Amino acid sequence: MAANKKHHYVPRFYLRNFTANGRSLSLYNVGHNLVVNSANLKNQCYRDYMYGKDGKVEANLAQMEGALAKLMKYVLVSHSLPAPWSLDHESLCILVILQNARTAYASDAVNEFTDIMLKQILEKRPKFSPEMLKMVRIKHNDPANFAIQTMFSLYHLIMDLDYKLLLAYDGAEFITSDNPVVLYNQLLEFERMGSNTGLACKGLQIFFPLSPKVLLAFYDRSVYAFSPRNTIVAQVPNREDMNQLNALQVVAALENVYFTSPAADIFRVVKKAKPFRRSRMAKVIALPETLTKTGSSQIIGGSREDIRTNLTLTFVKLLKPAKRWQADRKPGFKPAIVVRNPVMLRDYELFHETVDEKRYQPTELVRFLHERYKC
Repeated sequence: MAANKKHHYVPRFYLRNFTANGRSLSLYNVGHNLVVNSANLKNQCYRDYMYGKDGKVEANLAQMEGALAKLMKYVLVSHSLPAPWSLDHESLCILVILQNARTAYASDAVNEFTDIMLKQILEKRPKFSPEMLKMVRIKHNDPANFAIQTMFSLYHLIMDLDYKLLLAYDGAEFITSDNPVVLYNQLLEFERMGSNTGLACKGLQIFFPLSPKVLLAFYDRSVYAFSPRNTIVAQVPNREDMNQLNALQVVAALENVYFTSPAADIFRVVKKAKPFRRSRMAKVIALPETLTKTGSSQIIGGSREDIRTNLTLTFVKLLKPAKRWQADRKPGFKPAIVVRNPVMLRDYELFHETVDEKRYQPTELVRFLHERYKC
């Protein structure tokens, strides 16, 4: 059994950026509506043996954290980002997707989806009564590692997104949470069927605060324009935009939101965010049963519950082609995903075929693309 039973699902090297002294930080607990001003860093964002008792996954994550911490430090010190399609760009995408996948929220979402989906199936069988199913909760046998393996195999899908560093408005600061990587989609926020924040989805945005003064944003360049357009760094222009970005953290959080100083204006942000807190992590949609020659059939589908806050940032505009596309789209049943970049998705699928054939390693997409397109 692993000696270290405290498995931190938000790394301490990351949360340390939100401390004033390297050891403690302020937190707001959503459930109790309570602020703790000097919470011990070591006791935040962990579960005992979350990644297994043999310690292997935890050790692998710790090894990756070392390299990712250096990259984050470089970004914060230099206020610059890696060149597109470089190895450091790939590492940046790993940092973001890995953090999205490894949290307690992601693990609990897997369990909630498993419970809802399997009960939807089991209730069709006479031996499982509704009363019986209400008395049990069906869980995945390894939800944390399942979430990591699933998302980690997909991180290449965000490499076509543009990315910027956003600097906090003067006198304000970014906050973070125990679920800090927020996937959003302003383009498809009106669409309530399923999830619109798949990694290959048209209109995807990702917001990840790196420190009280710096936030990393990824976005679909064919849909959004961030002002100013031609710089890698942009300052958030006003306090209302800051409050909207910070509200995303309150909505995303499982239990706790973290901040450095009163400049976070935490209770104002909480008041804005609480109406948008999700009541569920996952949802399952079952279409009506149809009769067949041998009985009946039914299509059952599921997705995660997206964050929706009516996000409206003064420095982010929908491009005119995206507005026209949006205006022509009607709510209701659609394909499972509107693909942002079909060519990229096909390349990704071809790459994984070559990985299965042992011609490339899973981390060699960039080399695969260079060799495929002779560039």
